[in-house]
Amino acid sequence: MSKKAERRERRKGRLKNQFWGDLSVAGVGLVFLALGLVGLIGNLLEYHDYRDTEEIITVPAKVTYVEVKERKNNYGRPEMYWEAELTYSAGTQEYKGKAEYETRTEAGDTKEIEVYRSRNGKYKMPKIKSGEMLLIDDIMPIISLALGALLTFAGLFLAGGVWKELKQAKE
Repeated sequence: MSKKAERRERRKGRLKNQFWGDLSVAGVGLVFLALGLVGLIGNLLEYHDYRDTEEIITVPAKVTYVEVKERKNNYGRPEMYWEAELTYSAGTQEYKGKAEYETRTEAGDTKEIEVYRSRNGKYKMPKIKSGEMLLIDDIMPIISLALGALLTFAGLFLAGGVWKELKQAKE
């Protein structure tokens, strides 16, 4: 085989590798698109479930476990908060949930919490109560959708260019 033919074959091999690499970028983009879409739909369903409920009640909840955590406030200073696991009774059943408190909380304490009856008849602690909270919770899925669209478009665009080069190299 001549040197020119060898170079042509090596170029074809590099182009094939580049083509599959570009398609894998598009595949990663599709994964990000799917995750963003699932996140948006999940948050929207959660919000509408709370908004459309006919029963919102306040019930006493018993703190079963507490973990003290730390985060930085707006000024960069550390502040403590208590992440508590709760058990509460609503209707005839007992449920579990989690909540954060900025005041000292210990296991065995009783806290008043708001719960609502979901579509399936069970009581839940609301995660998204307002449209503003929905917007804040949707930031990551929106970023995921944008990144997924960008990666998918770029991967397919680059793969299309490499595909044309491969066709020319075969001729």
